[in-house]
Amino acid sequence: MFGLRKKQPPESDVAKFLTQTERLIALLDAESEEFWRARIASAISKVRNADWQGFNDFLSGYGTSGSFNECSVRTGEWQGENHIWAPEDKSKYLEFEELKGSAYGLARRLSRLTAPSISESLAEAYRLASLRTKALLWLMLLLLVGAFIVGRP
Repeated sequence: MFGLRKKQPPESDVAKFLTQTERLIALLDAESEEFWRARIASAISKVRNADWQGFNDFLSGYGTSGSFNECSVRTGEWQGENHIWAPEDKSKYLEFEELKGSAYGLARRLSRLTAPSISESLAEAYRLASLRTKALLWLMLLLLVGAFIVGRP
């Protein structure tokens, strides 16, 4: 945001997230699913470069109609109107669903760990503010405290 120091998430969790999302990409490749593959690849690229916004980018694919949580692998063959599942197809489907949920949970936790707190953000904004802005902030604080004291019965 204002040049805040990046918080480093646990390396083991980042590695796990990358492994899971790369496996998701492999499963999407098998389905020739390009849209979600590109979005996840972009998030992975950011995380690999220590840009923790990649976690939020991954999470942004979830939640609404047509989102990644509705995406599914549909391996197997269609015969007429019936979908014929081979045992390995069902295992790919189950793996995909498990990876989606697990990667989502990791991304949520890691995005919270790497996000600056409100107090850190405010402290950084105050540190970068001009002397005039700081003086105005202190004046407003004094006026609020004075109004509170005067307004009390």
